[in-house]
Parts: sequence; structure tokens; C-alpha cells
Amino acid sequence: MKRNKLECVAPMTRPARLEVLSIVLPLAIGLAGAPGAAHEGEDALSAWLRSLTTADGKSCCDMRDCRPAEARLTASGWEVLIQPYEGPSRWSPVPARAVLRRDNPDGRPIVCRTPNGFIRCFVPPPGT
Repeated sequence: MKRNKLECVAPMTRPARLEVLSIVLPLAIGLAGAPGAAHEGEDALSAWLRSLTTADGKSCCDMRDCRPAEARLTASGWEVLIQPYEGPSRWSPVPARAVLRRDNPDGRPIVCRTPNGFIRCFVPPPGT
């Protein structure tokens, strides 16, 4: 008789689940905060990221949300590839007010956005 692979695995007890969570949860929290770590350094790129401001003078990095992005220039303007909490990645138009025409020492497109996908700032790659 052929057995399903899942039939051979014993259900996890509550203490075992808590032990797994005690290991996995700190790792997940650490990884979730990893993109923000770039903003806290003393190197030139970290300082540059912290210097980004919107047209009305507000910081782009309030939520530690600036990072390299996959971007493309279309006939209607810039778009960035956004991965929402749920569902597939999607191309999202960058509002004209969010495009910052300034130096870009990283060389890659940089997007600053909130967790829900609101694009606060976008720095195109050099030469575009």
C-alpha cells in the first residue's frame, strides 16, 4: 500500500510549535528590518539615503523604506515593480511629484515607499 508522505509525519505538539516559533520569529523580524539597516550606517551611501527629501521638504526615509528597485521608463513616465503583501508583483506608475532629479551614487533606481506601496520618492539611475 502506497502512503502519502504527510501521513508519515507526526503532528507537531504545542511545545514543539512554540520552540520552532522561538527560532523562526526572531529571524523573520531581523530580516524584515534588514533593508532599514542601510539607512543607519555612517558610510556615504547611508548618508545619501538619509538626505533624500520630497519636493515639500519631508524625508523620503521615514519608514526605512528606500531601496534599489526594478524600474522602467515608459511613454507615460517611470514605473517600479512593487511586491504587495499579497498577490503577484505589479508595475506601479511613479507619480511625477515623487521623481527626484539629483545625484545617484548607487547607480541603480532607488524607490522610497511605504509598506502599502505608496511611492514617496524615486531616484532614477544616472544618465536617464
